[in-house]
Amino acid sequence: MFNIGFVGSKGIAITVAKELKNNKDINIVAVYSRSFEHCQEFAKQFGATPYKTYEDMLEDKRINAIYVATPHRFHYSYSKKALEKHIPVICEKTLTLNLKSAEELFEIAKKNNTYFVEAMWTWFNPTAYKVKEWIDNNKIGKVKTFKADFSLPSIYAAKKFRLTDLNSGGGSLYDLGIYPVTYAYRLFGYPKSIKATAKMKRDIDFQLKVIFEYENGIKAYLTSAIDRFGSIAAKVEGTEGKIKLPMMFHAARKAKLKSKQGNQIYKDKENILLYEREFVIASQEIQEGLIESRFVSKKSTLDVMKILEEIKSQINLKYPDDR
Repeated sequence: MFNIGFVGSKGIAITVAKELKNNKDINIVAVYSRSFEHCQEFAKQFGATPYKTYEDMLEDKRINAIYVATPHRFHYSYSKKALEKHIPVICEKTLTLNLKSAEELFEIAKKNNTYFVEAMWTWFNPTAYKVKEWIDNNKIGKVKTFKADFSLPSIYAAKKFRLTDLNSGGGSLYDLGIYPVTYAYRLFGYPKSIKATAKMKRDIDFQLKVIFEYENGIKAYLTSAIDRFGSIAAKVEGTEGKIKLPMMFHAARKAKLKSKQGNQIYKDKENILLYEREFVIASQEIQEGLIESRFVSKKSTLDVMKILEEIKSQINLKYPDDR
């Protein structure tokens, strides 16, 4: 049995816990959140021990790994405390609010020979790898463009809502735009140029447009927003065909290929849920003694963090920790 301690008891924490609930090999044994009331509710629902302090939870000897599922601004502090105690950490995206903090966490993980991974679950998804395989095998000829959008309206009128709060790491880039950016990076690598524009409000990006240009002529058009609906889909176009990913492209379980070589539809037929797959793989890697994931590497996470820093600079997005 692989035992996990949760940091966070709402939102994504509940979504992940529900997927893990029926997995006989993974057990949620502990939970901590800033609200002990919410912590107790989560503990009752998922059979975990609630803790009033994070430090007390880290002393629970049953725990094999910590899952950090808090708002972005807390990722650094919670991850650091666990890694310093040699406890493996699975930390939600986006890893931290700046590159320097992310680099420091990986250094601590290396120093303590402890597993540390960003929970960018798209890249635990076989569909994403099938798309890359089609591209790498020239199924659509020479790639010309990649377009991806993740625009989904939030409760943006509420001034205290996390996604519209600068101090909580709000804005579209770190919650939604991270998916198109990461997808483009994982398909084509680090771009030679980055151009970003944004519709700013309350000092954060409510809408974002980014263009990557690559040495080989590929252009990636990436958009995100927290105040409007978009396609939440992705498309790759080449000289001899195209690949389409449906709505919720980042979590897609199928992809369509149309090309001169013939049409294909890929369907992920594995009977395992997306978050569950991520935790199964992470638990296996931890038990193997790895300190870095084969699926989401240190290099890929830090490269994307560097890209985010450039985008932030161009749109003048500055979080408190950046100052």
